[in-house]
Amino acid sequence: VMTRDKNYRVKKGFVFHDLPSLADWAQKKKLERIYVIGGEEIYRLTLPYLSEFLRSQVDYDGPADAWFPEFQS
Repeated sequence: VMTRDKNYRVKKGFVFHDLPSLADWAQKKKLERIYVIGGEEIYRLTLPYLSEFLRSQVDYDGPADAWFPEFQS
């Protein structure tokens, strides 16, 4: 989990407060894949580093205050 909340805790998992610390941990663990489930800011931060992009879409036509960032493949 990546969050700005320094007090956020999870029982089973890991918490990171910035992308470099997450990337460093993943590299040390030799992880082959990381899944990004975000909000707009998380996607904006991680899109430049993706090697693969799988997307799902929700059929919703109502008010919103955030959108998926522009993406060029």
